[in-house]
Amino acid sequence: MPNKLRVFRKQIQGIDLQIIKQISSRLGLVKKVGKFKKKSGYAIHDPAYENFLMNYYIKLSIRYGLPQKAVLKLFQQIINLSKCIQTNVRT
Repeated sequence: MPNKLRVFRKQIQGIDLQIIKQISSRLGLVKKVGKFKKKSGYAIHDPAYENFLMNYYIKLSIRYGLPQKAVLKLFQQIINLSKCIQTNVRT
């Protein structure tokens, strides 16, 4: 394998590591939100906020030249995981 390709792949792995760390941080906050919602009587599912987020992700995908459908699918998965975590969090 050419050295340049190896360098590119190593850089991609470094970015992937950062993405995983950020997702982990996000899910840590999600747990806190879930505990707060349960203690305060808020519903886990908030369609209005999810709609706001989807519009936000569309704007970001446009700004950074990313395919909107792919970005929305990715974040829909993250939101689904977040709701699952919030549903199962213990106070």
